[in-house]
Amino acid sequence: MKSNNKFNKESDFNTEFKTDPIKISYQGKITKDSYAYSSSCLSRLDNTFTVFKSNFDNKIYLIYANINKSIISYDLIGGKKINELKNAHKSNITNFRYYLDKEKKRDLLLSISSDDRNLKLWNINNSECLTDLKNIYDEGSLYSGCFLNDNNEIYIAACGSKYSQPIKVFDFNGKMIKEIDNKLSSYIIESFYDDRLSQNYIITGNDNCCKSYIYQESIIYKIYTDNNYSGHYNIIIHKIKDIYQLIDSSGDGYIRIWDFHSSKLIKKFYIDDNRLYGICLWNNNYIFIGCLDKTIKIMDLNKEKIVKTLKGHKRFVLTMKKIFHPIYGECLLSQGHENDQIKIWTNQFF
Repeated sequence: MKSNNKFNKESDFNTEFKTDPIKISYQGKITKDSYAYSSSCLSRLDNTFTVFKSNFDNKIYLIYANINKSIISYDLIGGKKINELKNAHKSNITNFRYYLDKEKKRDLLLSISSDDRNLKLWNINNSECLTDLKNIYDEGSLYSGCFLNDNNEIYIAACGSKYSQPIKVFDFNGKMIKEIDNKLSSYIIESFYDDRLSQNYIITGNDNCCKSYIYQESIIYKIYTDNNYSGHYNIIIHKIKDIYQLIDSSGDGYIRIWDFHSSKLIKKFYIDDNRLYGICLWNNNYIFIGCLDKTIKIMDLNKEKIVKTLKGHKRFVLTMKKIFHPIYGECLLSQGHENDQIKIWTNQFF
């Protein structure tokens, strides 16, 4: 049976970004109470906030957590809070993922508190908790989770911090669908569908490599490594010139670009003795890189060099999302560690 994994996750609103990112500058902070921290996952937070345009009320939602472990829904256009799910988790909330459920007409949110290994699924439109998965693993931390579409059934995939903890896949009722043998500590998990091959994949960023798995067969597909043992923290799957590329950031200061299907290393770039966190592509030519030194660096992939350094954060930069704002055009949102607030960058002044 043919699979279909074309579904809306963290969104840039399906808009082609054409702004020259070199013109982008810091415009200010959006939030006053956001918080991105977990004691055991200090450098392994891959989606500390999410942003999406709802098909049901046309609002642009910014979803983030505060120090009280609550989930905040914020109207990015109206500039005010929509809702607060108080005490949504018992431990610090470290990850969010978004899924547009067109069939049931609802915006779904995945939230994770890493230290207590708790994963929850929410209908963000009515604040209903649909699934509450406690202690997904017996020990360690729950580093990351993502949505996966297989044969039009939507599942949740998760990965843990301890060696030999399997990738776990659940349905929306919390029932375990399958386990995939992993044997590595994994910092981030992503799903990817290749429409040419009608094949679903799960990808993990690990201690010394990235791995891809054929989902239906639950087997390793490729391993992407050049003997780096500093951790692979963020992953983007990107298609350019009919080649699917896997782009990842790492703890040894490198951005690596791989041919997804051959696992060949195409290029790698060293970024000024930095630990690298969140990454965000801006059209086919630029990549934004969140760094340990509190900056966001913009790399021109064609020139293979840093063309601009953005300053404005007080802590190291964990997460970045590009959005199309109806007033200010093409913008970048970013968040640093702890109480370093979510900030907006644009080429227009407010």
